[in-house]
Amino acid sequence: MILQFDPTATTQHHCPACAGDNQCAVARGLPGDQCWCQGVRPAPGALAALTPDAAGRCLCRACLSGEEKPDVEG
Repeated sequence: MILQFDPTATTQHHCPACAGDNQCAVARGLPGDQCWCQGVRPAPGALAALTPDAAGRCLCRACLSGEEKPDVEG
C-alpha cells in the first residue's frame, strides 16, 4: 500500500490513530520501498476512521491492519 507521506509533519514518527511509534522507514530517512507497509492491505475502515488532520501521516502496523493492541499499564 502506498500512502501519501508528508515529511514535514512534526509527528511523522507517531501513528495518528494511537500515538504509538509507526516505525515508518521514510520518517527515518530510508527509501519508501523499505517500509514495512509496502504490500500491506489496510483493514476495512482503518483509513476512513482517521480525522482530516491525519492526512499524510502513517499508521502503525496494528492500526493499519486492525490488530488488537495489548493494553499497557504504567
